[in-house]
Amino acid sequence: MRGLVILVLLVVGIGYLFSLGSGRSTTTASAVAAAPVATIDKSEAMQADRLAFLQRMINERVFTKFEQPGTLTRAFVGPAFYAATIDQKQSFVSVVYAYSYDGSNATDSVRLFDGQTGKEIGRYPNASGRLELF
Repeated sequence: MRGLVILVLLVVGIGYLFSLGSGRSTTTASAVAAAPVATIDKSEAMQADRLAFLQRMINERVFTKFEQPGTLTRAFVGPAFYAATIDQKQSFVSVVYAYSYDGSNATDSVRLFDGQTGKEIGRYPNASGRLELF
C-alpha cells in the first residue's frame, strides 16, 4: 500500500509541477474578466498514467467503478478504501479528480459512494480543498 501512495503522490506531483511551469503571466485589463485557467496537466501521457493507476485501484478493490454523467464524477469505493489511512484516501481520490477535471472550476468535485450500498459517503474537494467523509 505504501508503494501505491508514493505512486499517487508522484503522478499528482508531476502533473502539478508541469502545470505550474507552463503558465505565463500576461495580465492586461481584459485578462481580469478572462475565464479561469486550468491548473492540472491534462496531457495524453498524464491521463494515460492516471487511467492506469485508477485501473490498478479497481483491481485492488480501492474503487469498484467510476461514473461521469454529464460533468459530475462519481467514484464508488471498495473494501480497500476503508482500510486506507485518511492521507491515502485523499491521494487516491485526488487522482480521480485530476483525471476528471482540469482545476479551473472551483465547483468541480468527486462524489464518493459506497460500492455495495450506493450510499454517498463523501466528496473531494470540500471548501477547504480536502477530502470530506460523511
